[in-house]
Amino acid sequence: MNAAREKTPDWNAAWQRAESVPVSGPPLPPPKGGLAPWVERRCRALIQRRLAENIGLDELAAEAGLSLFHFARMFKQSVGMPPRVYLTHLRLERACELLRQTNLSVTDVAQEVGYSSSQVLARVFIKHRRVSPSEYRRAMRGDGDPPGSPENPRAVERAGGCAKDSLSAGRARSGDRSPAPRP
Repeated sequence: MNAAREKTPDWNAAWQRAESVPVSGPPLPPPKGGLAPWVERRCRALIQRRLAENIGLDELAAEAGLSLFHFARMFKQSVGMPPRVYLTHLRLERACELLRQTNLSVTDVAQEVGYSSSQVLARVFIKHRRVSPSEYRRAMRGDGDPPGSPENPRAVERAGGCAKDSLSAGRARSGDRSPAPRP
């Protein structure tokens, strides 16, 4: 039995040796794949144009001339996120802009960016930004308690802004829902 083990190759050691060999020559080209640039532009433009509407994956795939599955895979490879996540990202960016720059009600903002009600916008907003649309507006405009005041200590931390990378930042909710300590 031990003789058989001694004769089998140690694949991990072989792999490590192969990785340690320096590779000379020009760098490897970037991986191929994804949507053609003109298809990606057309799909992004369609999403932007119809941001307030319910746009389906089938419409985007038809615009690209691809099957649903192939389009979804290629879109993610090109853009870095699936089409639905990209749409949510754009809607939240537009909602942040409207909340900062207009006096529209939260319900009107929700309708403007394609959500059926202010409750749906609030649910999505809280999930990704970790703050409600109204709290975000107050924090960005400086209305009410100033961010960081004793009455509103987490406003700056939670409102965060609508940066391009904040979509994924809202996914980690380490201590937001922990119960208050008991006396």
